[in-house]
Amino acid sequence: MLDALSLIKIGVLTALILAVVALWLRLDAEQLRSQGLQEKLQIAADANTAASAVIDGLKADNADVNKLLVERQQRYSKQEARLHGDINALRSKLESVDCYSKPWPRTVSERLRESY
Repeated sequence: MLDALSLIKIGVLTALILAVVALWLRLDAEQLRSQGLQEKLQIAADANTAASAVIDGLKADNADVNKLLVERQQRYSKQEARLHGDINALRSKLESVDCYSKPWPRTVSERLRESY
C-alpha cells in the first residue's frame, strides 16, 4: 500500500490543486465584477456626456434669453423716458390754457363724485 510519505505528497498536491482552483475561481469572480463595474462606468460616462450637452444647450439658451431681456429693458427705458418727455411737454403747453390751469367748478366736482 501507500506509505505515509506518499499520502502526505498526495494531500499536499490535493491542497495545492484546491488552492489553485479556489484562486482561479476568485480571479474569475473578480474579473466579472471588474467587467460589471466597467460597464457601469461607461453608462455613467455616457450619461455625463449627455448631461453636459444639455447643460451647454441650456447655457446658450440662457444667454440668448438674457440678451433679449436686456434689450427689452433698454427699449422700455427709452420709451419711458420719451413718454415722460412728452408728458412734460404737454403739461407745459397746457399751463397756458385757462381751463387746465383753473380748478374745476365746485358743482362739476360734486357731480363727478356722485355714484352712478
